[in-house]
Amino acid sequence: MEALETAISYWDDALAAYNSLSTVGAPLTVTSSEEAEFCRELQGLLDAAYRLQDQCELLFLDQRSVLFRAASSTRLQAGITSSPESFVSAQDEVADLREFEEFVDIFPDSDSLPLYQSALQKLEQDGIPYRCLRTQMVHCSSDVEFLGKLHCVRLAFQYLFRDSATWVWFADTGRQLLADLLIYAEKV
Repeated sequence: MEALETAISYWDDALAAYNSLSTVGAPLTVTSSEEAEFCRELQGLLDAAYRLQDQCELLFLDQRSVLFRAASSTRLQAGITSSPESFVSAQDEVADLREFEEFVDIFPDSDSLPLYQSALQKLEQDGIPYRCLRTQMVHCSSDVEFLGKLHCVRLAFQYLFRDSATWVWFADTGRQLLADLLIYAEKV
Protein backbone atom coordinates (compact mmCIF):
# COMPACT_ATOMS: atom_id res chain seq x y z
CA MET A 1 0.00 0.00 0.00
CA GLU A 2 2.83 2.36 0.84
CA ALA A 3 4.62 1.66 -2.45
CA LEU A 4 1.38 2.19 -4.35
CA GLU A 5 0.82 5.49 -2.56
CA THR A 6 4.36 6.60 -3.46
CA ALA A 7 3.88 5.65 -7.11
CA ILE A 8 0.57 7.50 -7.24
CA SER A 9 2.17 10.65 -5.86
CA TYR A 10 4.95 10.46 -8.49
CA TRP A 11 2.47 9.94 -11.32
CA ASP A 12 0.26 12.72 -9.98
CA ASP A 13 3.24 15.09 -9.81
CA ALA A 14 4.32 14.12 -13.32
CA LEU A 15 0.86 14.77 -14.74
CA ALA A 16 0.58 18.10 -12.90
CA ALA A 17 4.04 19.17 -14.05
CA TYR A 18 3.35 18.14 -17.63
CA ASN A 19 0.00 19.91 -17.66
CA SER A 20 1.50 23.08 -16.17
CA LEU A 21 4.21 23.12 -18.86
CA SER A 22 1.70 22.76 -21.66
CA THR A 23 -0.64 25.44 -20.27
CA VAL A 24 2.13 27.99 -19.72
CA GLY A 25 3.02 27.77 -23.37
CA ALA A 26 6.57 26.60 -22.87
CA PRO A 27 8.00 24.81 -25.87
CA LEU A 28 7.57 21.04 -25.63
CA THR A 29 9.55 18.48 -27.54
CA VAL A 30 6.52 16.22 -28.02
CA THR A 31 3.97 16.87 -30.74
CA SER A 32 0.43 17.74 -29.72
CA SER A 33 -1.13 14.35 -30.62
CA GLU A 34 1.62 12.51 -28.74
CA GLU A 35 1.22 14.94 -25.86
CA ALA A 36 -2.50 14.32 -25.64
CA GLU A 37 -2.01 10.54 -25.81
CA PHE A 38 0.63 10.68 -23.05
CA CYS A 39 -1.66 12.72 -20.79
CA ARG A 40 -4.61 10.34 -21.43
CA GLU A 41 -2.51 7.27 -20.64
CA LEU A 42 -1.03 8.83 -17.53
CA GLN A 43 -4.50 9.88 -16.35
CA GLY A 44 -5.79 6.34 -17.02
CA LEU A 45 -2.91 4.92 -15.00
CA LEU A 46 -3.69 7.29 -12.14
CA ASP A 47 -7.39 6.42 -12.20
CA ALA A 48 -6.59 2.69 -12.14
CA ALA A 49 -4.12 3.19 -9.28
CA TYR A 50 -6.69 5.14 -7.23
CA ARG A 51 -9.27 2.39 -7.83
CA LEU A 52 -6.74 -0.25 -6.78
CA GLN A 53 -5.92 1.72 -3.63
CA ASP A 54 -9.62 2.00 -2.74
CA GLN A 55 -10.20 -1.71 -3.37
CA CYS A 56 -7.23 -2.66 -1.18
CA GLU A 57 -8.49 -0.50 1.66
CA LEU A 58 -11.96 -2.02 1.36
CA LEU A 59 -10.58 -5.55 1.21
CA PHE A 60 -8.05 -5.38 4.03
CA LEU A 61 -9.21 -2.64 6.39
CA ASP A 62 -12.95 -2.08 6.06
CA GLN A 63 -15.16 -3.82 8.64
CA ARG A 64 -17.58 -4.81 5.84
CA SER A 65 -14.83 -6.75 4.05
CA VAL A 66 -15.19 -10.44 3.27
CA LEU A 67 -12.22 -11.03 5.57
CA PHE A 68 -14.29 -9.90 8.54
CA ARG A 69 -17.17 -12.30 7.96
CA ALA A 70 -17.55 -15.45 10.03
CA ALA A 71 -18.03 -17.70 6.99
CA SER A 72 -14.69 -16.68 5.55
CA SER A 73 -13.02 -17.34 8.88
CA THR A 74 -14.49 -20.83 8.90
CA ARG A 75 -13.07 -21.48 5.41
CA LEU A 76 -9.68 -20.25 6.59
CA GLN A 77 -9.86 -22.57 9.57
CA ALA A 78 -10.58 -25.57 7.38
CA GLY A 79 -7.65 -24.77 5.11
CA ILE A 80 -5.09 -24.07 7.79
CA THR A 81 -5.76 -26.66 10.45
CA SER A 82 -6.17 -29.58 8.05
CA SER A 83 -2.43 -30.13 7.61
CA PRO A 84 -0.17 -31.30 10.43
CA GLU A 85 2.77 -29.78 8.51
CA SER A 86 1.18 -26.32 8.77
CA PHE A 87 2.76 -25.51 12.09
CA VAL A 88 5.21 -22.68 11.76
CA SER A 89 7.77 -21.84 14.37
CA ALA A 90 7.46 -18.56 16.19
CA GLN A 91 9.57 -15.57 15.30
CA ASP A 92 13.20 -15.56 16.33
CA GLU A 93 12.36 -13.46 19.37
CA VAL A 94 10.02 -14.44 22.18
CA ALA A 95 8.97 -12.82 25.41
CA ASP A 96 11.50 -12.56 28.22
CA LEU A 97 10.99 -15.79 30.11
CA ARG A 98 12.70 -14.49 33.23
CA GLU A 99 9.35 -12.90 34.07
CA PHE A 100 8.02 -16.39 34.78
CA GLU A 101 10.87 -17.67 36.96
CA GLU A 102 8.83 -17.15 40.13
CA PHE A 103 6.38 -19.81 38.91
CA VAL A 104 8.99 -22.54 38.33
CA ASP A 105 8.39 -24.17 41.72
CA ILE A 106 4.64 -24.59 41.18
CA PHE A 107 5.00 -26.81 38.08
CA PRO A 108 4.68 -30.55 38.72
CA ASP A 109 7.42 -33.01 37.90
CA SER A 110 7.42 -34.04 34.23
CA ASP A 111 6.95 -37.71 35.21
CA SER A 112 3.41 -36.93 36.36
CA LEU A 113 2.39 -35.26 33.06
CA PRO A 114 0.82 -37.88 30.77
CA LEU A 115 0.56 -35.60 27.72
CA TYR A 116 4.24 -34.69 27.96
CA GLN A 117 5.18 -38.35 28.43
CA SER A 118 3.18 -39.33 25.32
CA ALA A 119 4.98 -36.57 23.40
CA LEU A 120 8.33 -38.03 24.46
CA GLN A 121 7.17 -41.48 23.27
CA LYS A 122 6.12 -39.98 19.92
CA LEU A 123 9.53 -38.34 19.65
CA GLU A 124 11.27 -41.69 20.17
CA GLN A 125 9.01 -43.60 17.77
CA ASP A 126 8.22 -41.21 14.92
CA GLY A 127 10.11 -38.02 15.65
CA ILE A 128 8.56 -34.56 15.89
CA PRO A 129 8.97 -32.18 12.93
CA TYR A 130 10.43 -28.77 13.70
CA ARG A 131 11.88 -25.87 11.82
CA CYS A 132 14.50 -24.69 14.26
CA LEU A 133 15.59 -25.87 17.69
CA ARG A 134 15.03 -23.04 20.17
CA THR A 135 16.08 -24.97 23.24
CA GLN A 136 18.21 -22.26 24.82
CA MET A 137 15.90 -19.43 23.84
CA VAL A 138 12.97 -20.92 25.78
CA HIS A 139 15.21 -22.21 28.59
CA CYS A 140 14.63 -25.93 28.08
CA SER A 141 17.27 -28.21 29.52
CA SER A 142 17.60 -30.33 26.35
CA ASP A 143 16.43 -30.63 22.76
CA VAL A 144 14.29 -33.60 23.79
CA GLU A 145 12.49 -31.46 26.38
CA PHE A 146 11.98 -28.68 23.81
CA LEU A 147 10.53 -31.04 21.18
CA GLY A 148 8.25 -32.73 23.72
CA LYS A 149 6.88 -29.39 24.88
CA LEU A 150 6.58 -28.15 21.29
CA HIS A 151 4.42 -31.17 20.50
CA CYS A 152 2.23 -30.48 23.56
CA VAL A 153 1.73 -26.85 22.51
CA ARG A 154 0.77 -27.93 18.99
CA LEU A 155 -1.78 -30.41 20.38
CA ALA A 156 -3.17 -27.72 22.67
CA PHE A 157 -3.74 -25.37 19.73
CA GLN A 158 -5.36 -28.15 17.70
CA TYR A 159 -7.73 -28.77 20.59
CA LEU A 160 -8.39 -25.04 21.04
CA PHE A 161 -9.22 -24.48 17.39
CA ARG A 162 -11.71 -27.34 17.18
CA ASP A 163 -14.29 -24.83 18.37
CA SER A 164 -15.04 -22.52 15.44
CA ALA A 165 -15.96 -19.66 17.78
CA THR A 166 -12.41 -19.69 19.15
CA TRP A 167 -10.98 -19.67 15.66
CA VAL A 168 -13.24 -16.80 14.60
CA TRP A 169 -12.25 -14.82 17.69
CA PHE A 170 -8.52 -15.31 16.98
CA ALA A 171 -8.95 -14.40 13.29
CA ASP A 172 -11.03 -11.30 14.01
CA THR A 173 -8.75 -10.12 16.79
CA GLY A 174 -5.67 -10.65 14.63
CA ARG A 175 -7.21 -8.73 11.74
CA GLN A 176 -8.15 -5.87 14.04
CA LEU A 177 -4.64 -5.78 15.53
CA LEU A 178 -3.06 -5.65 12.08
CA ALA A 179 -5.44 -2.93 10.92
CA ASP A 180 -4.77 -0.88 14.06
CA LEU A 181 -1.01 -1.29 13.64
CA LEU A 182 -1.21 -0.14 10.02
CA ILE A 183 -3.27 2.88 11.01
CA TYR A 184 -0.98 3.67 13.94
CA ALA A 185 2.10 3.44 11.69
CA GLU A 186 0.32 5.71 9.18
CA LYS A 187 0.73 3.11 6.42
CA VAL A 188 -2.87 3.48 5.30
